[in-house]
Amino acid sequence: ASLDDLENCSGLILGSPTRFGNMAAPLKYFLDSTSSLWLNGALAGKPAAVFTSTSSLHGGQETTLLSMMLPLLHHGAVLVGLPFSEPDLTTTTTGGTPYGPSHYAGSDSKQPISEAEKNLCKALGRRVANIGLLVLSKKYFSGAAIFPKRVGLPKIRPLQFSKSSRLAYGGPDSGMLAQLASQVVETGGTVRMHASIPSTSFTPRPMNSAILLVAP
Repeated sequence: ASLDDLENCSGLILGSPTRFGNMAAPLKYFLDSTSSLWLNGALAGKPAAVFTSTSSLHGGQETTLLSMMLPLLHHGAVLVGLPFSEPDLTTTTTGGTPYGPSHYAGSDSKQPISEAEKNLCKALGRRVANIGLLVLSKKYFSGAAIFPKRVGLPKIRPLQFSKSSRLAYGGPDSGMLAQLASQVVETGGTVRMHASIPSTSFTPRPMNSAILLVAP
């Protein structure tokens, strides 16, 4: 990913495996290079969200999500989480947090995504796309994003995947990324790019950080 990618996107979703309860170093290194965007407010007002995957059930999922939120707050991005109106948040026995979707991958990273994890990924993808569309339509952001029915927004026509959809799977868990991206597309946005940031060479498993960029 490049700084131009971040500047030109309409929203972004960051993903990282946990490293001692923190985001992985390659993603942190990339975010540390975005000072020029911070100076001109390039990300201010854009919807942003985060997701993660861990080998153990209590392996630092929530702290990793929070660590990715901090630079987004400094950039002035509008953080998008998962409300408890999503029933899977209260019934999941695997991953899933109000800060963003998460996946319990198991010690061998072969644990499949549960239905609850999949549903929460879809819910976040819809929320980011909807808020991005609201911002693009120049509606009043405060209120419109939280109470869309009150401002009489027109129904958004769903879009379908097509050959022109530039979608690449990877990141902390390819299944999570697929669910997030599918809902961005179905809500009316397009996944303009998914940029993978390779992990460091000592990583025992092929897990990467990811940035999912959303375009109108």
